[in-house]
Amino acid sequence: YVKLWRSMNKIKEYKKIIIIAIFIGLFICLINRKGNHENFTLNIVNDEYQITLYNNQGIKILSETYPIEPSIAEISKDILEISITTGSPSRYSYYFNKESSKISSTFFNPIIWGDENIAYMDENHILILTDMFEQGIIYKKIHRDFTETADPISAIISIEVIDDKNIELNYYSGPNYIEKIELINYTD
Repeated sequence: YVKLWRSMNKIKEYKKIIIIAIFIGLFICLINRKGNHENFTLNIVNDEYQITLYNNQGIKILSETYPIEPSIAEISKDILEISITTGSPSRYSYYFNKESSKISSTFFNPIIWGDENIAYMDENHILILTDMFEQGIIYKKIHRDFTETADPISAIISIEVIDDKNIELNYYSGPNYIEKIELINYTD
């Protein structure tokens, strides 16, 4: 019985050491974390919503106020999408790169494709493919007989990256909503 009692005491001591080590590890992780929600704050100020964006170094980059609550989504490790809905399915979105501190233009109902690319319809019903921060990496206008819908971008069913030069564009065409699929080189 004495050996069993000594063994039990040693196990209790090891458990204490392991628990302490776990808590120390968790504390260090919390201190060093550069997390998703640390890159923005959303507060209500005078019945409006104030969003403040911070880069990964904790530096304040932008602070804006909106009459309605913005939607904030992390679309990749370094990029946030900030959207304001003005009715279904109408939304205006812009993007914030937490690492580089870049802020994009505002786009109406954009579709995200690839890592940092978007598609949107311009006022002439032309599909624009561009890099999210409009650095000139990608810019292509696509003229087609897209089905005219209340929300112009809803004529686009999907955009899938095939390789480093091509996408597959699936869309509705004409007044009868004829589904078409095209392979498009977005680099020329």
